[in-house]
Amino acid sequence: MYITSEAFLSLLGPVIEDYRKEIGGIIIGSISRRWIEGENRPAIVITNIFPNVTAKRKGGEWEPNLAAQKRMQGFLQAFNLQILGEYHSHPDDTAELSDEDEDYIRDSWKVLIDSSKEKITDEKNNLLGWLEILVRVKKETFSKKRSKESKWWTPAESNKIRGKITISEKDGFDVTIGAYVFIPEKDEFFEVPIYSEICSSFER
Repeated sequence: MYITSEAFLSLLGPVIEDYRKEIGGIIIGSISRRWIEGENRPAIVITNIFPNVTAKRKGGEWEPNLAAQKRMQGFLQAFNLQILGEYHSHPDDTAELSDEDEDYIRDSWKVLIDSSKEKITDEKNNLLGWLEILVRVKKETFSKKRSKESKWWTPAESNKIRGKITISEKDGFDVTIGAYVFIPEKDEFFEVPIYSEICSSFER
């Protein structure tokens, strides 16, 4: 999966702004090609992120408003945009799918697929029923003063990317991003590697 710098920032901004609560929204993109690891490769390319501002949110729970979600789907279709799935944050948790996440995806993926103009498939022609991006976020307090900066890397033997965002001399955030696709025909979830032009994982 390749995420553009614009989509990357749109993904992280609301998560950092309200880091104590789970937040989510819709992922927009297409199957295209990007220069990855020295090759021009086919990739799921994320171009836009739209936060769901009407969802019911608690500390560890995010539930989309289905009526509002349908309005958003119609809006995006009017601009010929392709819905690939959703994203949500996991405050002080992991960037892994929970059992509840998997159940929700199994129950809901057809809503997005039926609303899309094209079916997204992989190189083996398997239908990609859903793309889910998970953002684990944890606030940090530093004992020593630091400069404002953002650093990103790919942990060893991992498909995820991790970052440290320093927002003031004493405060910052530890962020991990994971991405998963759901293959309906196999009823299976697969983690996919993440690349972005905004962080070093683009050149790993």
